[in-house]
Amino acid sequence: MKRRRPARERPPPLRLRPERALQRQARSFFTDCGYIVIKLTTLGPYGNIGWPDLLVLKPGAKVTFVEVKAPNGKVTELQAQRHRELRALGFEVLVLRAASELEGL
Repeated sequence: MKRRRPARERPPPLRLRPERALQRQARSFFTDCGYIVIKLTTLGPYGNIGWPDLLVLKPGAKVTFVEVKAPNGKVTELQAQRHRELRALGFEVLVLRAASELEGL
């Protein structure tokens, strides 16, 4: 007679980290506005550390960089330096901490 294995408990559903969930909301919001949204990657040999998370391309050749942070997340010094550089070049840089901040954009 074959033995039956005891039923395994299913692991709890994965929860998105607050930053990741907010990033998804931001991407959906900007896409729904008709903008092109590009996720900038910082992983791998071609990644650039310190760059904002999202590149948002708007009509009229307007470009906005969006840094997504958890409500209690802090911008690193390298990120702050990159934000200053981008602003000095005339780009808009946003630090997004809550979905409610999207309403005013």
